[in-house]
Amino acid sequence: NERNVCSLLPAATMFQISHVIEACCTFLEHQLDPSNCIGIADFSQQHGCTDLYNKAKHFIYENFAEVSQCEEFMMLSPSQLIQVLKRDELNVRCESEVYNAVLRWVSFEQDKRCQKFESLLNAVRCHFLTPCFLQLQLPAPAKQ
Repeated sequence: NERNVCSLLPAATMFQISHVIEACCTFLEHQLDPSNCIGIADFSQQHGCTDLYNKAKHFIYENFAEVSQCEEFMMLSPSQLIQVLKRDELNVRCESEVYNAVLRWVSFEQDKRCQKFESLLNAVRCHFLTPCFLQLQLPAPAKQ
């Protein structure tokens, strides 16, 4: 259950108890949600659960719009975020969702993250952004 899987999986991995590892991974797979999929991906990678890791990553790509609204998304490192943004499997209605997710991530800790904005924008497929959307991103000209 939720209370014991985080301690049971590392122990089962250490003692190589495969049926317990499988049970833990199956349980975590059924718990995948936009609010926890990044944590489950990290946890499964730390414990060598490759199949669960791949399923969690696929969940992130398939549900990017919802995942990018969650707190875990804001905790991604710049390199982790770039890895996600560059995936061809990223399921978004339009690239503006990716652009807006980058803005939210940078704004979360603007003082620390502002310098990463350029490298993050390189991962956004800006050529898919509409001219109208891009124009809306520009500051309004100052009135005299």
